[in-house]
Amino acid sequence: MGYYIDAVGIDWVVPEREDLLATIKEMPKRMKRIQRGGVVGPEREEKWFSWVNDDEILNAKSVRAVYQAFGFDTATAEGGFEISGYSSKVGQEELLLAVSAPFCAEGSYIEFRGEDGAEWRYIVEDGKMKRSEATTTWDEPRDYVYFHFGSLRDVEGFYSYSADIDINGDIEAQVALAEEQARKRYIEERSANV
Repeated sequence: MGYYIDAVGIDWVVPEREDLLATIKEMPKRMKRIQRGGVVGPEREEKWFSWVNDDEILNAKSVRAVYQAFGFDTATAEGGFEISGYSSKVGQEELLLAVSAPFCAEGSYIEFRGEDGAEWRYIVEDGKMKRSEATTTWDEPRDYVYFHFGSLRDVEGFYSYSADIDINGDIEAQVALAEEQARKRYIEERSANV
């Protein structure tokens, strides 16, 4: 099993720099205690980042290769590459983003949506990666009206109209008024085109 996520909004360019690659290559040793992948048992314990073996990081020839190992889609950009997508089981990709953040442009961001609809964003601010959660807000309740689509039948061609209908009122009268107003607009439009 696992929790699947998709990148739904991205503006994040990663520079292809030796000092960034060196910083990324420190991750396996520096973050060994928080790695979630691996084998743990009485006979042996091996740890790595979820879905990425340490050797893939330590032997990488480029920053882009590490990003691709973590599951990011990439595209060439000036000075490096841009993240162009991510769709996978959640791993520890956010650690790679956080380590890279000081090297990336202020305001860089990537937005994720989880399989349960949760949304969050990582953004570079003040040379660090920050996280924010999406929230839903509801406006003030107002009386319900039905949004009605109709068409005039006694005109040349097809002429449609729409109207808000209060289903607790006289529906016939409301529709008749909407048709009368539509008929006036139809006549005015035809007159203007003659």
